[in-house]
Amino acid sequence: MLGVDDNKKITLSDNISGQLTTEQQSKAWAFKVIGVGGAGCNTLRFFEKNQIGALALTAIDTDAQTLESISFEKLQIGHALTRGLSTGNDFELGRKAADADRKRIKALCKGQDIIFIVAGLGGGLGSSAASIVAECAVEQGSTVIAFVNMPFSFEGGTRYKQAEKGLIDLRAHCEAVIPLPNDILLQSLDNATTVLDAFARSNTWMHKGICSLVNMLVRPGMIHVDLATLQKIFIYRGGKTLFGLASGEGNNALKDAIKSFSKCPLLSTPEHARKADALVVSITSDNSLTLDSVKEILTAISDLFGGKENVVLGTTLDPSFEKKIEIVVLGTTLFQAYQQNVIRLQPQESKAQTDLPLFSENATLLPTEDRGVFEATSQALFNGEDLDVPSYIRKGIKLHV
Repeated sequence: MLGVDDNKKITLSDNISGQLTTEQQSKAWAFKVIGVGGAGCNTLRFFEKNQIGALALTAIDTDAQTLESISFEKLQIGHALTRGLSTGNDFELGRKAADADRKRIKALCKGQDIIFIVAGLGGGLGSSAASIVAECAVEQGSTVIAFVNMPFSFEGGTRYKQAEKGLIDLRAHCEAVIPLPNDILLQSLDNATTVLDAFARSNTWMHKGICSLVNMLVRPGMIHVDLATLQKIFIYRGGKTLFGLASGEGNNALKDAIKSFSKCPLLSTPEHARKADALVVSITSDNSLTLDSVKEILTAISDLFGGKENVVLGTTLDPSFEKKIEIVVLGTTLFQAYQQNVIRLQPQESKAQTDLPLFSENATLLPTEDRGVFEATSQALFNGEDLDVPSYIRKGIKLHV
């Protein structure tokens, strides 16, 4: 029977963090990446080959054959329901399998400061179980960030609808969810690209996103970020998260990196908000990085994506990045009127917050008690929308006056 290995808190090691100071070593933050379903397990194999370092890896699946070749921590769930087979793209069966093993899932989440979930949505287990894993992680006090693949358009509407349902469920339990549409990620690849190369591209984006967040916390740089500061950016669950990355190399590395943000494929999809109210910016470069360069990057990114009033900046100095710079941006989308009703997390309270208000695309942007002349009337609801609220507010349309 496949089971969970003894849960251990992973202490940061110099294979990801360089030479840590005594203070940094004493913090011993714990990070874990959990792959859910077949696609999630494949992503973890890619991570293992690319030396994530301070991150523990855990694979979760119903399929015993998928888990058999995995050398790191793994958990087979729903054995009584699937008898060691896959869910066969059955969403409900995947949900039941995860529900049946909640206690074991919680056990592997225990003691982790940040849990990253990776999964492919559209199938049976990734779509249904990823949100349950996230819920278990939250109950154990972890900050949860998910990177998920969305199906190719040629896979059919049924699979995409299942992925959408899984995405909505996942957002309800994560501080940030970054959906990576396969169609968008692969649009720049030529027709001769192999299947393995195509999925490696997607895994690379996840790898860079996760490593940038971990590195800004644990590696030395001119601007250091601690965990509590990072957590303040993710103050509620249920919203959309902007994610983009860019790089430049050579004598014009800085200019090229800033310019390439406008061509970042992830920022051209409706799945991502193009304007953010809060930003996390991670910059990796060599020791020649100057404060003027950092200022130029922040100015350009704020002009593109907003978030000027609330920016968390981290820099990582890596000698191997000679004449090279890499920028990763994550942004959370909030509506200022809605923020009045948001419970902001204190760092010491962020561990077990399960009652965070959810953002809904159909939620009114006005406080619920402020309904003008409709105050004394019942809500006119249609498909979950209050028709008394003007359309431009319900749909989040900005009016230019």
